[in-house]
Amino acid sequence: MTEQSEVTVLHVDDNIQFTELTAEMLTSQDSDISVISANTVSEGVTLVESTQVDCIVSDYDMPTQNGINFLTTIREDYPDLPFILFTSKGSEEIASEAISAGVTDYIQKSFSNEQYELLANRISNAVTGYHAEKKRQQWKEAIETAAEGIAIVGEDGEYLQVNEAYAAAYNESPTTLIGTNWQEWSPKKEITRYHEEILSTLQQQDQWEGESLGLRKDGSTFEQHLSLSSLDDGHVCVMEDISERKRREKQLNALHDATRTLMQSRHKQAVAEKSSEYRRDSIGSRYQCAMAVRSWRRRTSACGYQW
Repeated sequence: MTEQSEVTVLHVDDNIQFTELTAEMLTSQDSDISVISANTVSEGVTLVESTQVDCIVSDYDMPTQNGINFLTTIREDYPDLPFILFTSKGSEEIASEAISAGVTDYIQKSFSNEQYELLANRISNAVTGYHAEKKRQQWKEAIETAAEGIAIVGEDGEYLQVNEAYAAAYNESPTTLIGTNWQEWSPKKEITRYHEEILSTLQQQDQWEGESLGLRKDGSTFEQHLSLSSLDDGHVCVMEDISERKRREKQLNALHDATRTLMQSRHKQAVAEKSSEYRRDSIGSRYQCAMAVRSWRRRTSACGYQW
């Protein structure tokens, strides 16, 4: 019936004999269905709040509150939970009111096997759709709140879904990227690389991981780490902007180079010239140069060189 092994149906009707009959008939029609019963709306509300319910089947004409009142109450906290009005009260006015209140389905009562077969099928369809939508929403929320950049790309290369982190790397909003082709946001050499190298790996192994370049609207590029995973009709792309990390690595390498060069020199003039050179270098900084010079002085002093 669904991916669950059991579907819990809450049946609310003030006729105890009828709730017992309905439970028996539904479980005989579909062994995946489990029925819990309530004889008042208030009891039904309590069960919904305390039990994992997949679908509600309710009568219309009940004491104190009718089925529409029950539906309205349920929709306040459970806007998508399947709710089927199963009643002998058949009128266009009731049907219209039920539809306006957000009813999932409307079926007239009868005691035939065919009617219960219909009800079981309607429950199955409603619950299947409910769980599919629930999973879709959970997946969407997971993507939107993830710290990593995540995008879903269709077979034609079009962005179908993009989260905030992914779009932020391009200095854009998700709505700007969605509906565009990923190639619009990649340098030409990366597009060529994808078709000549990455695509074949993705097709053979269902995944690819490596570094690439992203292209922003202003023409600037940024370094990114990509993890691609195949889908039946496209692929998922998880992206991390590694530009800052790469910049820090370059700074660190430059500092190491500066330190090694200074330590190899034993002349004040050479040190001064090199220090000035590193200070002018966009990668270097006053602090880095000072640290390099200080390190050089310690090493040369230990060797007997006097400043």
